[in-house]
Amino acid sequence: CPGLQSANFEFCDRLTDAAAMTLAARCSGLQTVNLDARQLTDAGVVALAEGCPRLRSVTFKSTGRGTSELTVAAAIALAKRCQGLLLVSFCGCDKLTGDAVMALAEGCPRLQSVRFSGFSLGYTNWLTNAAVIALA
Repeated sequence: CPGLQSANFEFCDRLTDAAAMTLAARCSGLQTVNLDARQLTDAGVVALAEGCPRLRSVTFKSTGRGTSELTVAAAIALAKRCQGLLLVSFCGCDKLTGDAVMALAEGCPRLQSVRFSGFSLGYTNWLTNAAVIALA
């Protein structure tokens, strides 16, 4: 579907990088993507960033048991390739660091909404004052 603009697979926890890479290769016009992040790695997000530069909204949420393997490399790829992002959400992605927030703040000047929450009761212990200040 080359005309596909929005894809929401929030509770589809069996999807892997293969799904993200296929979306990136076949749906370059995607503007909104919501993927369960439990089996997604940086490679899948990098592929989306490179293949879908018009993304405006991205949500990666680890549902069910376990956290995501996504790291700062995923956020950096989005910041470099998808500078028109308006909304970014990483939930249950406990391997991120404050550098992810700073990369997005620097690379995506049009950001209007961000959400970073940990897996366990929404607790995020990696978010720093410097990262929040970079968004301001």
